[in-house]
Order: sequence, then structure tokens, then C-alpha cells
Amino acid sequence: MGQTWSETSTGQGVEVTWEGVSVPERCPDSSCNVYDTVYVVGSSGMIMRSTDFGSTWTRLNNFTFSDTFYTTRIDSIVLHSVMGVSQTSNVFVVGDLGLILHTSDAGATWTQQQSETTQTLYDVYFLSDVAGYAVGAFGTILRTSNMGATWIKLTSGFEGASSQTNLYGVKAYWSSKTPNAATESYAMAVGDNGIVTASTNQGANWIQKPTCTANTLYDVHFSVAVTSSGADTLLSELLDGYVVGKEGVFCLTTNQASSWSTITTGTLNDLYSLAGYQGDRPMAFGAAGVSMHYV
Repeated sequence: MGQTWSETSTGQGVEVTWEGVSVPERCPDSSCNVYDTVYVVGSSGMIMRSTDFGSTWTRLNNFTFSDTFYTTRIDSIVLHSVMGVSQTSNVFVVGDLGLILHTSDAGATWTQQQSETTQTLYDVYFLSDVAGYAVGAFGTILRTSNMGATWIKLTSGFEGASSQTNLYGVKAYWSSKTPNAATESYAMAVGDNGIVTASTNQGANWIQKPTCTANTLYDVHFSVAVTSSGADTLLSELLDGYVVGKEGVFCLTTNQASSWSTITTGTLNDLYSLAGYQGDRPMAFGAAGVSMHYV
């Protein structure tokens, strides 16, 4: 995994900075279909899609905004994160000024969703078609249980301009899952000053957890063991949690953030994102082209 790399071009040149990528998830059993669709988002309101795992790319810009506020600003908005829901055509994008975009037709058309905030949103994560989180500036945490038809602003304990705490990454873990729903057991968000905060009741309450660093944390990843129970229901068990951040910080927890171990990375470059399949240890990506696989 990751032993060799090849460069791929989106055809947009150096003027675009790419901020987020969504790739297909590994299916938990051989009955699933694996798609080769990849989405990337970035500066200038740019969304690109590849249906051949990066060989060719198409720009997606058929936007419908319910707020005219965004209509004249989309070309200057940075889109920070994209999440494609596995096995479906539903994709969610978040960015500057509280913008949330959703497509149900694999990117052919995009519709603005009401986020109830104008704070920058840095990350979005969905457990299923219907349940998801978004996090962002000044402690903002949003949750939806109806595919983004409504987003509810949650109390993180870090909200408000006075806190000066931005949240950059969020993940949630489910203990059971059907094609249309997930039973959420644990959610975690990370951000400035090594902040780690978690919820065990679908975001109703957030508790600050111990951390492994005072550096900014940019992303979080869960490793889970997935088993099948019947034709449509999956069960999972949380194995490990990982966070990455500023100056090469890479940490591991085996007890839902009650304590952490530091992983030596050999780099002082910032690590911005983690990616991995359900039971695998993740890969980390960061500044100056850094990529590494924890084995």
C-alpha cells in the first residue's frame, strides 16, 4: 500500500489549491460494488470528479444557491472538505462562510444546504446517507440526521469568537449499520492547541479529552473491525484512534482518547489528513509532499 506513487493532473493548473479529497471506501464483504469515483475540492469554489480513479477529471459547477449571498462569492470561496457516501451518489462539501453543498446525482447538480452559521467549515463526515457532522471555526459543530435537510448547531464548549478555538477534523464511529441508517456510538473532533473533544450521545454533549500535544491537530481517524450480521446489517468494534497535526504530530489511542501514545514520524512538516480503510492503520499526508503509512 503506497509503495509507489504516480502524479495525476486535474487540468486546472497551479492557481487552484486542493483542500479535500473523497475516495471510495472498501466494502466490508465481497458482495459490495467498488467504485472508482474520486472528488476533490479547493480554492475558487472548485469541485472536480474523476470516475477512473484520477486518470481524467471533470469540473462540476452547476450550483443552486438559496441565498444570493453565495451567488457572487462562490469564485472566491475555499471549499475545504468533501465526503462521498459509500455506495451512493450523495456527496457533501463544506467551506468558507458556512457553505454546505450537496449532490444526490454524483455531482451533476449541487444544492446549497442551510448551515445556520457563517463560520468557515473545515471538515464534514457522514456515517450513513442521513447522519453526519461538520466542524469549523470558533468551535463550530453541526449535526444532521436527515441528509442535511436541517443542520443543528451543537454546543461544543469552544463556540464563539472569544474561544479562538477552531476545529479542523471530525469522525464518528458506528456500532451497527444498515444501508440507510447507522447507530452512532462515538464521535470525536480535533483542533487548535491539541484540542480533542468527544461525544457518546450523538453530539448532545461534548467532553474535552486528554491530548498528546499542544500543537494544532488537523485530522482524526478510527480503525474499526467490521463483521456482517445478516444480509443488510453490519456490526463494528472500535479498535484504535489516530490524530495528526502541526510539526509532524502523529498520535494513537487504544481507549477512546483516555490516553495517547506518540508515534515517531521523523518529520517536522505539518500533517493535515489521515486516510485508511476500516480495519487498516492509516496513511498520513501533509506539507511539502509528505506521505507516510503507519505499519
